[in-house]
Amino acid sequence: MIKKRFFKTRDDVEVTFETSVAEPVEGVSVVCDALDWTPVPMRLVGGAWKARVRLPVNRSVQFKYLASGGVWFNDTEADAYFNTDHGENSVVDTHRPQ
Repeated sequence: MIKKRFFKTRDDVEVTFETSVAEPVEGVSVVCDALDWTPVPMRLVGGAWKARVRLPVNRSVQFKYLASGGVWFNDTEADAYFNTDHGENSVVDTHRPQ
């Protein structure tokens, strides 16, 4: 699940990423092109992994989840998907609603 919070006076959007993992893992991170693919650790809250990240407004940001053990996976509720030379990435749309 992806939740977006826009601000009237800021040029970024607060995006909350939330995902579940079927098998037990030690940790999950979200990585995205807007943050130079630097992993942002997620917290386990009530059975779901969550992270809140500030992203630039009015962009299509590619991202993936990275679970411990080097397992990459996409968000099943992403706004879109983008094919790359390395596989498919999830996309979150941060364009301000009209």
